[in-house]
Amino acid sequence: MKGNIKMNNEQQSEQQKAIRRFFIGSFFIALVCAALGYLFITLMTPSSDEVVLIFFYTFFIVFIPSAITTFVFYITQEKASSYYCRYFLLALLMPFFLIPILTTLFDLIYLNRWHDAIDMLVANYLGYSIPCGILGVAQLVLAQACFIKIWDAQ
Repeated sequence: MKGNIKMNNEQQSEQQKAIRRFFIGSFFIALVCAALGYLFITLMTPSSDEVVLIFFYTFFIVFIPSAITTFVFYITQEKASSYYCRYFLLALLMPFFLIPILTTLFDLIYLNRWHDAIDMLVANYLGYSIPCGILGVAQLVLAQACFIKIWDAQ
């Protein structure tokens, strides 16, 4: 009986390490995306005063879906053995759904143009589909790399 409890504690410890690795990896992915956005904006408009704001804007827009995905991983770690395929699907699809919504909300609050909210949301879904797809694949690879040791042990 003690062997099962110890194995369960070891599995739980490995799951927590994997969740931490995913969170840290997501942080660095968001940092790279923000740096690329910052570089792109500075190349396009080098005299813009809002370049630093765009760096933080991009970082938080990219990092919030990753943080939510990490939170879901953490909440459901007790039933993780049956959820790994769902974890990977969540890591892949979260940027597709959440980033255009967050971008629209930030733009609406910053620009204060609520009368064209639906048009802006549709434009963001169409405009950010490829970057969100790349980010979703990056999160999928990160989740696979973080959770493969646990999945193989099951």
